[in-house]
Amino acid sequence: MDLVYKTTSHPPRFAVVVSSKIDKRATHRNRMKRLVREAVRRQLPSIENGVDGVLIVRRRIPDSEQEVEGIMTELLKKAELLNTE
Repeated sequence: MDLVYKTTSHPPRFAVVVSSKIDKRATHRNRMKRLVREAVRRQLPSIENGVDGVLIVRRRIPDSEQEVEGIMTELLKKAELLNTE
């Protein structure tokens, strides 16, 4: 999964992109998007204000919410977007 972002002056916003190359079935792509959006929603209180981001899913992600949330936490830490307070 990749994260492309820029800083802004409003609350954080994120979009999720899953290409049909990842899975031809729309139901599976939508499931991946829902899992990623939920992981981001849970992290929103600890994300710095003023971020617009696009999460690009590059390969199939696990079907477990906990695993996706772990991936999301690591991705946000790597981008240094999480508040450390």
